Order: sequence, then C-alpha cells, then structure tokens
Amino acid sequence: LSGNLVINTNMSLIYFLNRSKLKNKSVFIDGLYYKLDHSTNTATVADRKELNRHDGSCILGDVVIPEEITYLRKTFLVTAIGPGAFRDWTGMTSLVIPDTVVSIGERAFESCVSMVSIAIPKSINRIGKWAFAWCTALESVILPEQITVIESYLFSSCKKLKSINTLG
Repeated sequence: LSGNLVINTNMSLIYFLNRSKLKNKSVFIDGLYYKLDHSTNTATVADRKELNRHDGSCILGDVVIPEEITYLRKTFLVTAIGPGAFRDWTGMTSLVIPDTVVSIGERAFESCVSMVSIAIPKSINRIGKWAFAWCTALESVILPEQITVIESYLFSSCKKLKSINTLG
C-alpha cells in the first residue's frame, strides 16, 4: 500500500489512503477499509474500490467486523456497512456483524460466492438493493423482524438459497 504507515496503540496497522484524499478520512485497519466521520465518531466499512484500492485484497475465510476501531488514539463506533464494502470477496466464507451496525448498503455483499449463510443482527434497520445478489453459495439467511427497509433484488441470483428466517 502506498502512503504513510502508522502503528496505533493496539499495534493494528493503519495506512493513510492516498494523501490527496485525506479529507475523506479513509483508513485501512486489520484487513478492512473504513470511512471515518470525526464529527460523530462513527465508522463505515467501505468499498476498497471506491477508495482507489484495486489490488483485490480481501480477507479469506471468516470475517469479523469489530464494534469499534481506534485510529490515532480516537475510538470510532462502526455503524454501517457501506455500498459494495465486501463486493467480490470471493474467499469470505462467513461474516459476523456487530449490533452497532444499523444499515447495510447497496451491493454490500454482491458476488461473495463462498458465503453459505448469514445472520443479520437485530440492530439492522435498512438493507440496500442487491445487497446479497449473486451470492451463489448462500443457502440460509436469518433476518430480524425489525428491519424497516429492504430494497429490491436483495437475493437476486442466489440459486442455492433454501431458507430465509426471521428473529424477533
């Protein structure tokens, strides 16, 4: 990765992404890209392609989104999964989403062809269109009853999807 390397207090690697875009406050921490909002101390898991990272880097196997991240000794609550955040992560087999996340953006998991199942936490109130489209190995989904917005084509081309259950 290009840019300046910084090591924070818990020894996570943090990279400045493209110094000309520092105003976007985008960082790479423990294998995930984030957009930071310093006014609300919140973070959104971001699409590596949107941040001009076209290297195809992604975590293989199990992915755990943390409840919070620390950047330059400041803590940010992870509250969203942005549009396309995990698009084309073909090696991701499972994902843990913390209860701090309230929304999942458009095409967030599009073409995650190795993901077999996913449980969406009760905190989620909105899922964007095409969020799980072309997740061809996806067999089961657990959705909370409290979701207020589920946009179109959510599970388009998920040919192995057998069950969608809700939890109250």
